[in-house]
Amino acid sequence: WIAPLMVERANTWITRWDPDVLVRDESGRYLPVFFDNCFVVDPTHPAGEKYLTETFKRLYDAGIRYFKCDFLEYGYSGRLRFNKEMSLTDVNRRCMEIIRDAIGPDSFLLACIATPESTIGICDASRISGDMHNDWGSAQMSAVNIAWRWWMHGRLFWNDPDMIAIRGPETADVSHQVFQIRTPHRDLAGETGPEFNRSEAELWMTFCLLSGGLFTLSDRMEKLNEAGRRIVSVAAENLSQVAAKPIDFYEPGLPALYLQQDEACTRLGVFNWYNEPRTIRVHTDGLLDIPEGTVLREIWSEKEFVWKGPFDVEVPAHSCLYFILTDQRRKV
Repeated sequence: WIAPLMVERANTWITRWDPDVLVRDESGRYLPVFFDNCFVVDPTHPAGEKYLTETFKRLYDAGIRYFKCDFLEYGYSGRLRFNKEMSLTDVNRRCMEIIRDAIGPDSFLLACIATPESTIGICDASRISGDMHNDWGSAQMSAVNIAWRWWMHGRLFWNDPDMIAIRGPETADVSHQVFQIRTPHRDLAGETGPEFNRSEAELWMTFCLLSGGLFTLSDRMEKLNEAGRRIVSVAAENLSQVAAKPIDFYEPGLPALYLQQDEACTRLGVFNWYNEPRTIRVHTDGLLDIPEGTVLREIWSEKEFVWKGPFDVEVPAHSCLYFILTDQRRKV
């Protein structure tokens, strides 16, 4: 993990190396960002380009082949940069070009908090959501971006839905000795609610699995209880590199129905994003022709449904149904 466009304010080495690496404000002072704790690197200046090149070549020579470049929105500052004509997208793209040249084609490059169009053809993956925490508010916020950007995955780059956390009082030991209770940067994330219960953890795992994107767990595996370990086990058995298609978008701006079709099998997610139980009609809106008699096995409950056509099902609040279809015929 690295924030290529930021350096710590207390870092005097960088200014001794070349003071032109950093962006200055109108008065000639270095531009402070991130609670005034950091200064901004200017990738449009020859000194900034040299700094990025040497930094990433050194990391590459140390054996690193997976690079997550974060906080790329700090490529801003318009007229304060050396090249005053470049947009934020141009600056992000130039930064990623410099880094790619330094780490070569055999490295995996993930861009985080960058304009998506700046990463196309350069980065292997791009973060498409906000920071994810193990609470319902974060899930709703991140799910909006993941759902609306499903079509980018596998076409422009790999979608990255951020770390997947499922821990909560019903799925893990979340005592103070095991995990930090206060969410990091809570003042940035806002008050988003209590930690996941079991149903919310299952919903979030289902949603991330159906996204088809990068899959990175962020829980201490040995601290998960039986319920938490089962969620991970289900995930391991249902990984896919295919992004599900949203069949519909309801009032929350999120899909109630999510259809994933890959060569291995077909899965269907049914989501209730509301605070009360909802009756949801299960259908495919013509995206898939399901033969009558096809078995739909609900993965979390292990219950089976026999397809006789669209049907209604009641889904509890903050919960989902995760179907895997067998003997289905794909629509041509």
